[in-house]
Amino acid sequence: MSDGQAVNPEAGGQQAQGFPHQGPTPASPFPGQPQQSGYGFPQQGGYGYPPPQDGYGYPPLASPAEPDWYALAEEAESSSRRRKRMFMIGGGVLTLVAVAGIVGATLFLTRDKGEASADPTVAASADASPSASESVPAPTTPLEVISNSKTDKAPVNVGTLFPSPTITMGDRTYTKVTTEVDEECKDVSLANGLSESLKALGCYNVYRATYTTANGQEVTVGVITFASDSRATKAKGTPKGNINPLVKDAVTPFCQGGVKCATNKSSIGRYAFFSIAGPADGKAMADKDKNAPQAAKDLIESVYQTLLDRGRTGLAKVAG
Repeated sequence: MSDGQAVNPEAGGQQAQGFPHQGPTPASPFPGQPQQSGYGFPQQGGYGYPPPQDGYGYPPLASPAEPDWYALAEEAESSSRRRKRMFMIGGGVLTLVAVAGIVGATLFLTRDKGEASADPTVAASADASPSASESVPAPTTPLEVISNSKTDKAPVNVGTLFPSPTITMGDRTYTKVTTEVDEECKDVSLANGLSESLKALGCYNVYRATYTTANGQEVTVGVITFASDSRATKAKGTPKGNINPLVKDAVTPFCQGGVKCATNKSSIGRYAFFSIAGPADGKAMADKDKNAPQAAKDLIESVYQTLLDRGRTGLAKVAG
């Protein structure tokens, strides 16, 4: 409540000096207009300065030395929101990268598995048949039948490659003693670096048989299967290595320890084949020995004829 003096209620102002008291100041006839001090002047604070604009309906004025706490709080909250948003974005990117890596690895592993299943390499003692979904031109000759694994559909095993218990070539007879299949061209069946060369060409399996002769010779012949005739031809042309002699069952050790023996090799279609022959007593072949070289040659010729007959049989099935 006013006592009629010009006093600043918040700052403890004093009555204005030098002016006589004129009684109560009349109310302003206009609403919202400030009351006038005596002598037609607006109310003034002590000593001619305006009063602070707080209290009695005026908002408080912030001290110049005090920080704007509301603005600082707003800025801190905004920074916190930005940090959270960047963290969420970064986490999302890392999640996407992880998912992409998992999907890529899955696709990579799936692709490798699929390609491996398409490889016609066989387990046990037979080459796998080509997929029914694969199509190639129909063969027109026996050689074309056996030149590609997709057209050469008959079973491949020691029974089909070495079908007869004896082989007669002229006046020479060879008796089959033992057979064996070595999957994936293992070193046990291939000697002197031949395994590495044939594996590089995509060798499937090695099928071996050992025969004996009446004149004291033993001979092993090995047939190696490939996907195509071009690979088999390259295998035949390898400059070093040969088949290892198959020694088991009733076969006495022969051509062991690097002793001199006779060798031979050839190919037809997708098959390459090698032979090695020497004395059944394990000794080295004599310089003038003609029996061992003849045995190695005869077994190569026998396998060649067996595979050519295989092509004829396959062509007859296609024509029929």
